[in-house]
Amino acid sequence: MKLFDILEQLVDKYKITSNTIFNVDESGYYSTVQKRKQKIIAQRGKRQVEGITSGERGLLTRVVCCVNTPDLYIPPMIIFKRKRRAPELGIGAPTGSIYEISASGYINSELFIMWLKHLRSIVKSGPKKPVLFLLDGHCRHGKNLEALQFAKENYIHLLQLPGHTTHRLQPLDVAFFKPLQNYYVQAQESWMRSKPGTPISV
Repeated sequence: MKLFDILEQLVDKYKITSNTIFNVDESGYYSTVQKRKQKIIAQRGKRQVEGITSGERGLLTRVVCCVNTPDLYIPPMIIFKRKRRAPELGIGAPTGSIYEISASGYINSELFIMWLKHLRSIVKSGPKKPVLFLLDGHCRHGKNLEALQFAKENYIHLLQLPGHTTHRLQPLDVAFFKPLQNYYVQAQESWMRSKPGTPISV
């Protein structure tokens, strides 16, 4: 596969090690209300089984995460779909996280550059420490001229995974986002059960 040839060339040319290769991915499955139906255990033959769910529509919040193989986890960028920034949005976020807003709820060119600067401030890339970021194949911002210029000036190499292959090549999908989604739904259900007067669906 051409991807691995390019990866090998980058690693050899710039002396990149496993400590300076990072996987980057964006996920947007975190709704402000419960979306997925919970598992309910009931007696066989029972016709009505109660479960707690939300009747609201809710909004999706996107999270951009970045990790490397050994032990470094970059605090995420959290993107809220709204027009005005509010300090309350950062309450409870992992230490060091940055939170931003966009009208569409998706990362845009401006936010992508902010995210690159956030990464640079943590990984401290430079002439003696070039880094490689493996991006999702659907990321359109890898062609952003300003972002490419910033990356070049700061010894950051961007390599996009081929489209429709991240379920195989992107470890964040399987090892991080999937369990996180499960825990997120559990936390939503626990919160709803703790609220008195919550309507119950049948």
